[in-house]
Amino acid sequence: MTVKNKAFFIIDEAFVSLDFYTKEKMLALTTEAVKGKTGICITHDDAVFQALGDKVLLCNKENKLVLKDKIKGKNLKDYLDAE
Repeated sequence: MTVKNKAFFIIDEAFVSLDFYTKEKMLALTTEAVKGKTGICITHDDAVFQALGDKVLLCNKENKLVLKDKIKGKNLKDYLDAE
């Protein structure tokens, strides 16, 4: 797989239609390709959420964006329930 060498990335539900094996393989390749880069990953999949990034951007009940540090092992649902 070749990924263009860019300083940023945007991923929007990129793994949603993949079978388990393919998703795991692509997620590993993607995780390596985006190391050290700034980007946005839109996902509802906790495995993808756990693998990518160190910040969480949420829209709270007042429709304001909130940026939080991601806590290793904390599930995506936990962040959503807190807002």
